Amino acid sequence: MCKWLMSILVCVNVAFSSDIYTYLSKVYAKNERLKLIEIKTDKIIELVDGYEAHFVSARVEILGTNKQIKKSEVVFKKGNLILSDIINLKTQKSMRNELTGENVKIRKGLDEKANYCD
Repeated sequence: MCKWLMSILVCVNVAFSSDIYTYLSKVYAKNERLKLIEIKTDKIIELVDGYEAHFVSARVEILGTNKQIKKSEVVFKKGNLILSDIINLKTQKSMRNELTGENVKIRKGLDEKANYCD
């Protein structure tokens, strides 16, 4: 019974993360020095208003070397939307930072009508 339940959970996990897998595969394919080996969904947290936070691990080979690295990512999903972060404009807080414990500064004082290309 326990093995059967675990196999259902694995299938559900794969079904939920197929869009994420496709998205991250395309992101890593843009970098000519990296080859994506594996993407694994570690956990999914349901957030408010139908958003989900997908914690994923990617194993990547650095081409030209024999090195592989493991990168952890948080990707947000709602329906057909995939987002790299959700920022509360009132508090200037990043949902990614809150979930991962990172402390990345958000630029303040940007003019909404201006185009910023860094």
